[in-house]
Parts: sequence; structure tokens; C-alpha cells
Amino acid sequence: MKTTLFSDFEPITWCDYALIPWWVLRYAFAWLWAMLVWYPALIVQIYLWPWQLTFLPNFQGRHVDPDPIWCRRCLWAGMRRWCVHGYEAVGEEDAEPCDYCPRCGGEI
Repeated sequence: MKTTLFSDFEPITWCDYALIPWWVLRYAFAWLWAMLVWYPALIVQIYLWPWQLTFLPNFQGRHVDPDPIWCRRCLWAGMRRWCVHGYEAVGEEDAEPCDYCPRCGGEI
């Protein structure tokens, strides 16, 4: 079964359709920020590491991750760091990190 972009979209009001161009622009911004600013800065950080220059962030973790993501349920788009970060129980003593959409609360 082939899924499309709008296969899981659950609109509630007409505002959900009106926001689609805004989410597309946010996704494009997140992609451009990641590819043109964040990753080149990461390369600079890697090459400057021996001199211990710490003016750049450490680029680790989902709290600073600029990778663009898209919620299939409400079509919210943006950077991964803009999501709500939480943990989901797996078994009795283990927890798995999960990212949730800030608009609809669904797991991304």
C-alpha cells in the first residue's frame, strides 16, 4: 500500500488547510538552515576542536538537532528541536526517547 503526504492528514477546521503554505515555508526554512548554516558550522567545529574553541554548540542531541521533520497527522513542519521531547516506556526499566508534534501531540 502506497502512502502519500496527505494520507494521514486529519483536518479539523478550515484553518488546517489555510496553514499548509505556512508549514511548507517552515519546512523549507528548516532545510535551508540545516544545510547552509548548521552543517557547515559543524564542519568548522570538527576542524577547530584540537584548539578547544568552544564558541559553537556541541551539535549533539535532539534538543539542538536542526533536521527538518513533518508531522503526517496535522502537517506541522519545522526543525526537530522545535518538537516536544519526551520518553516512552519500553519494558519495565527502559525508556525510549520520542518526539511529539507541538501542534497535535502526535508522535513524529
